[in-house]
Amino acid sequence: MKPEPRSRWDMSTFIPYKVSILATHFRQAIAGLYRPALGITEGEWKVLVTVAHYGPLASSDIGAHMTLDRMAVSRALNRLIELGLVRRRPHASDQRISTVSLTASGERSFDILAREAAALERKALQHFSTAEKTELLRLMEKLEAGLSRENS
Repeated sequence: MKPEPRSRWDMSTFIPYKVSILATHFRQAIAGLYRPALGITEGEWKVLVTVAHYGPLASSDIGAHMTLDRMAVSRALNRLIELGLVRRRPHASDQRISTVSLTASGERSFDILAREAAALERKALQHFSTAEKTELLRLMEKLEAGLSRENS
């Protein structure tokens, strides 16, 4: 009996592979900004970015904006509090909930790194027209929506 041929695909056109490679390049480039400046991990950076953009917010809501589980969010929050970048306060109307926001130091640090990250993005997309950037975002959202439907 002849064995089944192994399944192969062209790695240069296999979308999951290409997206994974791009994501790795971007993560490494962004890490080159926040690691030396703040000495934080990728998970801590994700929490810091989330709090900067959506905060103040309940600590239990942070994970909804990123790809970290509750324990990873909790560890990252504790470390960011230790570093003085975020603070946790009791919620005004429900003492069982804590609200997380950036400290003044966290605001300053994030603002500097956000400018550097925006410059990195501009450099990566420097050869894209405005229309191409718009189309890239539209296609990425469409891809994400397709994966979200598949995983739910």
